[in-house]
Amino acid sequence: MEEVVGKTLDELKAYNKQTVLDLIGIELGPVRLKCALLPLKVLKAGVYGVGETAGYNFEDE
Repeated sequence: MEEVVGKTLDELKAYNKQTVLDLIGIELGPVRLKCALLPLKVLKAGVYGVGETAGYNFEDE
């Protein structure tokens, strides 16, 4: 959470699997990897949901 506070929607849209793994800083097995990436899924859902209500159209980008 501390990593995303104060970021713009465009900065948050740029987050990907590798960004999250770099933030974690340790190697993860397949099961733990799935759990570790759940916050990214929620973040993306929130970013795209906020963007749609604010008039952004992410499908064009």
